Amino acid sequence: MRGSRIIKNSSDLSAKGNVQGRRVVLDIAENALQQVNSYNLIRQFVKLEDKLRIGTMAYDLEKVNAIYVVGGGKQVTYVAAALEEVLRTGFVMGLLSRRKDRAAEQNGFV
Repeated sequence: MRGSRIIKNSSDLSAKGNVQGRRVVLDIAENALQQVNSYNLIRQFVKLEDKLRIGTMAYDLEKVNAIYVVGGGKQVTYVAAALEEVLRTGFVMGLLSRRKDRAAEQNGFV
């Protein structure tokens, strides 16, 4: 997930025609896709420091007994993976609903 390219076949797409121009366009598209990638956004805006920080909000976890994560949709497995990394622990319990897809299976989320 982190550091992996979203456009997997960019070398094939830039192999013919205006190679330099195609590479520029593919680099721009890759960058745009990375900027709106759910995993990257969670990693950017959710931090666990002295408190759990979500954007500009801060939560003192000393006063919290449990964190419940409920999600659904195509990107939910990537959001869950990013949250698990930020929280540095496995989820005790959660509910995720998504359609079955190959990418999620390859990343261990089924």
